[in-house]
This record gives sequence, C-alpha cells and structure tokens, in this order.
Amino acid sequence: MLTQRGDSPDTDSRSDSAAQDTGIGTVPDTGGVPATDVRGEAGQSRWAQLPYAVVLAGMVGGLALMWLGSRQVKAGTVTVASALLVAAAARLVLPERRAGLLVSRRRLADVMVLVSLGTCLMLTALLLPSPS
Repeated sequence: MLTQRGDSPDTDSRSDSAAQDTGIGTVPDTGGVPATDVRGEAGQSRWAQLPYAVVLAGMVGGLALMWLGSRQVKAGTVTVASALLVAAAARLVLPERRAGLLVSRRRLADVMVLVSLGTCLMLTALLLPSPS
C-alpha cells in the first residue's frame, strides 16, 4: 500500500530513498541554470540543415532535367555533379555543427567521396556526345 512521505517506514513498502532513486516525479537537474536559459537543438538544427537542403535541391533539379528528355541528360548530369562538388566544398569549409546532414564520417572521408563522385560525373557529362 502506498503511503505519503511523512508516514513512518514501518507502514511504507518502500523507503523515501528508494522512491527518489527511481526518478519518478522528480524535476531534472539543469546544473544550476534556470530552465529559461536552456537552449535546445531545434533552433540551431533548422539552420544547420541549410547546406544539405541546397545540395538536395541541386540534385533534384538535375534529376528533373534528366527526366525531361534525352536532350537534357547532359545538363542534368552536370547539375548533379555540380551539386556534389558544392557538397564537398561545404563539408570542407563548414564546421561539423553547421554542416548538418552532410556529416556522415570524418571530414576527409566525406570530402574525398563527394569529390570523387562529383568529378566522375562531371567527366562523364563532358565526355558524352551531344544528342542530335
């Protein structure tokens, strides 16, 4: 049977210290900082995803160009390659907290993969013969 805190431990099935250890009904400790000063990641993460959104828009634009027809494949491939190279530059220049979803591994690995893909696609697009 549950009792109030003021009751004696003889009638209570749990002691007060056991109830406090479970964390039920306790207020989280903010380390002495008032709750109004604690900032969440929500305000920062919205702007942190801006580089990813720009790269994603470039990729979608390039794929849309390719979808339009065979005459637009070269322009679409150049657009996708450019978006990958922009992603590599953004990942190289921006700190991790501002790069958003462009961060998946270490900086050097991310940049090398994006530059490799972007360069290969750009060379493929430039070496493709133009449809007549």
